[in-house]
Amino acid sequence: MKKFLFGLAGAGQVTIAEAVSEKGSLVGGQTFALRGAKGRRVTCNSGVLWVTVEGDREDHLLSASESMVIPGRGRVLLSPLGSASYRLA
Repeated sequence: MKKFLFGLAGAGQVTIAEAVSEKGSLVGGQTFALRGAKGRRVTCNSGVLWVTVEGDREDHLLSASESMVIPGRGRVLLSPLGSASYRLA
């Protein structure tokens, strides 16, 4: 997992959901926004997933098979670099 010190820019289509058991695929320009995801695990199944957590000083890039636990209560944005699939547990 790589960490970055800049925020998400240029989001196109945004889908907002409450944090439930989810899985899906995203392509360039799409963003999946989650609320209430603290303590949930995001896993990148394929591609590269850009994860931005509101209130977190760093963004995260997850490659295929990498995962992270959402650390805070703020909104979480999932965006692909190209295309990516993910799972939220």
